[in-house]
Amino acid sequence: MERIQVRIIVALLAVLGVFSLSACAKSPTFYAPYTSSDTADLDANVNKVATLEAYSNDIVVLLDNSSYPVENVSASQALAFKLSNKEVVLCKNGYEEFQPGNITKLFASYYVLMTQDIYQYVTVGSDIYNIDSSLFAVHFTKNDCLRFKDLIYGAVLYGANDVIIPMADNTSGSLNSFAGDVTSYVTNMGAENTTLLNCYGTASAGMKTTIYDVYMILRDVLINDDILKLLESKSYSCEYTNNSNPASVKWYNALPYFTGELETKSGLVVLGGMCENASLEPTQMLVLAQDETGETYAVFVTGCASFSDCKASVEEILYQIANL
Repeated sequence: MERIQVRIIVALLAVLGVFSLSACAKSPTFYAPYTSSDTADLDANVNKVATLEAYSNDIVVLLDNSSYPVENVSASQALAFKLSNKEVVLCKNGYEEFQPGNITKLFASYYVLMTQDIYQYVTVGSDIYNIDSSLFAVHFTKNDCLRFKDLIYGAVLYGANDVIIPMADNTSGSLNSFAGDVTSYVTNMGAENTTLLNCYGTASAGMKTTIYDVYMILRDVLINDDILKLLESKSYSCEYTNNSNPASVKWYNALPYFTGELETKSGLVVLGGMCENASLEPTQMLVLAQDETGETYAVFVTGCASFSDCKASVEEILYQIANL
C-alpha cells in the first residue's frame, strides 16, 4: 500500500507542477503507471480512483476491460485510443502478458530515432551474417553503408530482421545490449512489465509485454512526426553503397489496407500502420485511422488465430469507433 501512496503523491505533484519533466526533445515522457495489482487495491476505493483521474489523468492510466465493448473482437489482446488526447476507447486484456512480436521493431526504431542522428551513415559489419537466414530480411552484406533512417524504414515498413544488427551495433554495441537499452528506455516511458530479449520481435522465453505497456509507449511514439510519416508511407526507396558502389532497394508497406487485401467498411480513412508480410501469416497489426471530424485513432491487435482473424479484429474495432 505504501508503494501506491508514494505513486499517488508523485503523480499529483507532477500535475501541480511541483517538479518539472525534462523538456529535451530526445528524452522520453515519464509517467507514474499502475500495475494490475495496484488497480485492484485502488478499485476498492472509488473516491481515490476518482481523485486520481481528476487530478492526474495525463499521468495515471487505469484500464478497465469491462468498460469497453470487446466481446466481438476475437484477437487475444486489443487496444484503441485517440491520438489527440490519448483517451482509451477500447481495451481487451490490458494486463495479460504476451510476446511483443513485430511491434518490438517500432519500439527499437523509436529508441534509435530519439537517441541518434537518423541521417548519420553507418557501415554494416560481418556479424550481419549471424542472423537466422529463415528470418524475413533485406540481406544487406558486410561494408554496406546506409543511414539510421534507412535501417528504421527497413525494420518498420518492411519488417526486416537483419537491419536490427547494424542498428544495434552502431547504437549500443551489440544485440544484447541494444535489447537491454530499449527495455530500459520503454520502462522509463511507463512500460513496467516489458522485457525485450531481442529487437526482432521473434518469440523467446522471458520476452514479454502487455497492452497497458504498449499503450504507455505508443501514446508518445505515435505523436512523433517522423514515426507518423514512416507509418503512413506506402513505399520507401533505400539508396546505399557497398565499397563505394551504389545500390538501391525499394520496400513496400505490407499493411493490408495498402496492398489491397483489405478495404475498411467502417467509413474511417486508414492513414497507415504496420504489419508483417501476408505470406508470414501475421497475427498482429497496428493501424492509424481518421474519422470524419479529423480525429485520428490508433488500433492495435495481437494474438490473433490467423491473418484473416487479425484483419477481422481490426475491422470490428474500426466499426465500433465509427459508431461511438
